[in-house]
Amino acid sequence: MMLGRFISSGIKNLTAMGVKVIAAMAAVAILAILSMILTQNAAIATVAVILTGLVFAPVIPTIIGVTFAKFEPGLYGSIFGIVFAVGLLGATTVPPVIGALATGATVQQSLMIVLAMAVVLFLISLFMGKVGNSKSAVAGK
Repeated sequence: MMLGRFISSGIKNLTAMGVKVIAAMAAVAILAILSMILTQNAAIATVAVILTGLVFAPVIPTIIGVTFAKFEPGLYGSIFGIVFAVGLLGATTVPPVIGALATGATVQQSLMIVLAMAVVLFLISLFMGKVGNSKSAVAGK
C-alpha cells in the first residue's frame, strides 16, 4: 500500500479524475480478490494480495479529495471525521468477521465478504460523479 500511495501521489489532478480512479481500482480489486478466492496456486495468491494493496492504496485519499471538492472548506473537519470513522469501523469489524467465517472453513472462502465490499465500493463509485457539487447549492447558485 505504501508503494501504491507513493505512485498515486505523483498523479496530477487525481481529484479531478478521482471517481474514475476509484471505479477502476475497485474493479481491479474485485478481480484480484476473486483470484485469491479461486486459486490454489500460492504464487498467484501472492501476486493478487500485492495487487490488491497497490490498487486500494489511492482509494481512501482519492475519496476524501473527491468529497472535499463537493463541500465548503468549513466542513472539511466534519467530513474527514465521518470518512475516517466509517473507515475505522470497517477496519475493526471486517477482520474479526473474516476470522469468524473462516472457522470451520478457510480464510480463502471467507474472503467473499471482502469481495462484496469491493463490489459495493465499485457500485458507489458509479454514483459519486453524479452527485452535484453542494458548493453551488450552499452559495445559492
